[in-house]
Order: sequence, then structure tokens, then C-alpha cells
Amino acid sequence: MSDGVALRRAVLAEPDEDLPRLAFADWLDENGRSARAELIRVQIEAARAEPFSHAQRAAAALGGKLLGAHQTEWWGEFRTAVQAGLGDDEAVHVSEA
Repeated sequence: MSDGVALRRAVLAEPDEDLPRLAFADWLDENGRSARAELIRVQIEAARAEPFSHAQRAAAALGGKLLGAHQTEWWGEFRTAVQAGLGDDEAVHVSEA
């Protein structure tokens, strides 16, 4: 099992914890997926910030820009895995390609 798959499993095992998400974001950065890593980090920042604060709105806006800029690519990877009828491990591998 690759490090990426193990980290993704950790995120799925603890969906309410930020630490596995941040570790996965670091792995994404190290593996040339810096935009996805940044999205994870700004989503965490937005969730941790005071509701309706400047920090929360700025993080949410940046997250929206990242999603807008990369949605076709990221959804395409997901769609490929779903259409292929892959299991969880295989779908995770496709999403990291």
C-alpha cells in the first residue's frame, strides 16, 4: 500500500480530525499536487475560524477559487474511478494519479 493510500484511509477513518487531513495535504505537496494540498488547508482554516469573520470568509473564498480552477480535473479523476466500478483502494489510487 502506498503512503498516499494509507494517508487517505486515515482521513476516512477519522473524518472529524484535522491531523490526518494535514498529513495528507503534506503528502500531496510532496507529490506535485500542491493545489489540492492548499484546498485541504484552506478548508480546515475556514472551518476553524470564527464564523463570518474576515479570516473565515477569506479562506472560504480561496477554497472556492481553487475548486473553480481545478474542478474539471478533480471531478474527472473521481468520475473515472466510479465509472470503472473500482473498489475503495483502487479508487483512492486513481484519485492520486
